[in-house]
Amino acid sequence: MSGISVPSSCVVQTPPAVASAMVTALGQFEGARWLEPCVGQGSLLRAVSSLGVSRSDIVGLDIDSMQGPSDHLGQISRGVEFLSWARSTSQRFDRIVANPPYIAIERLHPEIKSAALSTALDHDVQITANGNAWYAFLCAAITLLKPNGSLCFLLPAAWDFANYAAPLRRSISAYFSAVEIYRTKDPIFRAEDVQDGSIVLIARGRRQRQANGTTSRAEVASTDELINVLASPDRGETLHLQSDATTASGEDSHQRCRLGDLIAIRLGVVTGDTSYFLLTESRRRELGLPRSSVTPVLSRARHLVTSRMTKAQWEKLRNSDERVWLFTPTAQAMKTPAVKAYLSYGRKGGCNMTNHKISTRRSWHKLSAPTNCDAFLSGMSTSLPWLSFREMAALTATNTLYTVKFVDRDLDEKRKIAIGMSMITSSARNQLRHRGRSYAAGLLKHEPCDLLEIEVPTLDYNTVSWGVYREAIAALLKGDEKTAQSIADRYIK
Repeated sequence: MSGISVPSSCVVQTPPAVASAMVTALGQFEGARWLEPCVGQGSLLRAVSSLGVSRSDIVGLDIDSMQGPSDHLGQISRGVEFLSWARSTSQRFDRIVANPPYIAIERLHPEIKSAALSTALDHDVQITANGNAWYAFLCAAITLLKPNGSLCFLLPAAWDFANYAAPLRRSISAYFSAVEIYRTKDPIFRAEDVQDGSIVLIARGRRQRQANGTTSRAEVASTDELINVLASPDRGETLHLQSDATTASGEDSHQRCRLGDLIAIRLGVVTGDTSYFLLTESRRRELGLPRSSVTPVLSRARHLVTSRMTKAQWEKLRNSDERVWLFTPTAQAMKTPAVKAYLSYGRKGGCNMTNHKISTRRSWHKLSAPTNCDAFLSGMSTSLPWLSFREMAALTATNTLYTVKFVDRDLDEKRKIAIGMSMITSSARNQLRHRGRSYAAGLLKHEPCDLLEIEVPTLDYNTVSWGVYREAIAALLKGDEKTAQSIADRYIK
């Protein structure tokens, strides 16, 4: 592998305190053989050595051929690519600890990409071209464990939601007697492009694939709390058994269906320059723009303030001078002096004409806005997603929100309410919580693919009503998830 450069995105060192907590949580016994498959500068290597593990019992690899400051602590092979090595080695290990590289497989050097795509845990768990190197490292490491061996990996939050990781996420407990998942809300790494929280995955007791072992989970607020929990001998008290709704099978006694079979989700209109296209009522009046040149719109998660978005609710936002007008002039409106002047202002610098979304339009000022949607939801907020039903004709949303349409266009009102309510049930909320991507300031982001893959229970639609749904949403808006879930769970078949 000489001559293959190491992508800078892969060179992210494990904080020493996190490394120490990881190996402490994994545990040591006399004669145990350890593997560190991506040594880097040696944070994990030093942590393993500090447990009293002898140099002869530590094997380390790194694709970087330059010697590291802690290489003397183990049997370290530099310039060796792990994924290729894992396929050919006969060595097996009692403990594997790693902070694997986070880089898309399609960006890997061709030799490494080939090795990654050849990695497989079994016929159900294989690596695909749309995956990531960390996933390939994890699968390869599992194959190198001795019977009853254990591993500890520092992973991105993508473990919880990435589609390419779903096969192992669903089945990992079948390969181990116990799996522990610790997730931080805040990122461990402070690089500018790392905003998600992180996950420490501990899998204990390697075995041949069989019935699922236990899977437990703990959510922690910060890196400091993660370190304290991992290093504590009482960490088992922090963990809770992961519910059926979030384990591999997703099965329980309730009827379930995939949310994507019930609704379609589309990103709201992409403006390319919100400062130009989004207007408040006072700004519209100041410019003298006619009503025929604008469309009513929701442009913020905070605009979702009710279970049913009526004209009266939207007018409250308008009267509060929120940005609820979208500049979308009709052909007739473009003949008016005010619209002509505003278009001229946009062409002369008032609008960012170089933005890709604007420059690629046939007509720079013509937006493609979703129409005839049934509901709205926020993909990024401090709370979990829920449906706000559209009751106002022509109301649409910008791309800070999602628009929703029911797949079955003949659904009656009660069935629509039941679908909205199913997203508030405790099983659905558990899945949403684990699929969300944590960002700064407590924001949780859900992509459409995250939302559509959750399984929602079937509700007794004959007994639900707008009043009950309004009550549940009112609880959510107050931050009372427990009450909202309790209300929704009462209607599960």
